[in-house]
Amino acid sequence: MNISDKEREIILEFLQWNDKNGCFTDEKCKEQGQKPFGKREAQKMFFDVANSDFFLGEKDENPLSFTYPEVLWIAKGKNVYFPTITKLKMLLENNSEKTYQKIIDMIK
Repeated sequence: MNISDKEREIILEFLQWNDKNGCFTDEKCKEQGQKPFGKREAQKMFFDVANSDFFLGEKDENPLSFTYPEVLWIAKGKNVYFPTITKLKMLLENNSEKTYQKIIDMIK
């Protein structure tokens, strides 16, 4: 799924909201001296958050160690690709804290 720069920011805002101590937004990354997440990295992190056990049992449990195609392949193999894309579209269509909470509730 190709996303725009604005959609990338929405995903990163959601990830930051979900993990207040994390470092996801460009501002937080810069404060920590880290390189900001690109579009594909943001999507990889969303796949990880939207599927709590997504990378467990894989070669490395760090989502950033996988390439974007690997993440899609793992998601399809674990039958979470389409449900995750649905959650992602929901986030991008209605960027609000209410939507954030709804996505988190869907994951539990």
